[in-house]
Amino acid sequence: MKNVSYLMCLLFLSLAIDVSARIKPSSYLSAMNAEENVVLNKQVKYTFLKGKDCVKSNEFGVNIYTPVKRYDVVEDYITYDSMSSIKYLKGVLFPSYHQVESDGIFYTDLSVCEYSFNAYKNKPKKIAYQKTYDDVRYLTSIYLVSESFFIGEQTVTLDIPSWLDVEIHEFNFGKNITKTVEKKSSKTIYKYTVKNQHVMKRESHAPGNSYIYPHILLQFKKAEVKKGKMVS
Repeated sequence: MKNVSYLMCLLFLSLAIDVSARIKPSSYLSAMNAEENVVLNKQVKYTFLKGKDCVKSNEFGVNIYTPVKRYDVVEDYITYDSMSSIKYLKGVLFPSYHQVESDGIFYTDLSVCEYSFNAYKNKPKKIAYQKTYDDVRYLTSIYLVSESFFIGEQTVTLDIPSWLDVEIHEFNFGKNITKTVEKKSSKTIYKYTVKNQHVMKRESHAPGNSYIYPHILLQFKKAEVKKGKMVS
């Protein structure tokens, strides 16, 4: 398993190098708002594997941050909880892992891995990570928008094996989001691509994020984790 994760990491880093080579900062300027500075190009891939009595998932991601107007300090994070973990984070120094709290009180088991770095104009910065879900029932929503960065291009790939029954629902998609489906003998590959997506707006009395922003909702129905043994 460690070797597989390492190979996936190398694959995603090679893809990231290809993407960063294609980045043309000036091409995003006309689409960005005045307050937007850092362009995020992101690639995420979800794979699924059989556990003892459940289905697990690996999330492999590569983020490329590029300030296009001025120097900036990039601050971002990855969430996890008691049913998920971050296996590795490459490309940043001294990430901070801690539980989310409000006024010194912990309301849930939600935790974050926070990281930051200096980002220079037109200089892409890459980070790569792997997050593991111990049970896919806790992998519910995948958002195609960022809280802090203008998305130049983001791809989300779902490798759904034939032994896994899942319904995929799409919400709040605009014309800047496309989808492809490739069916193979052992799996079906869903690929979503979003381009020129603005940063989330923070407004009081606004509806919840699920009512406004593009996201994918996953409903896992059943899976054959062993021959003749189904879980749902």
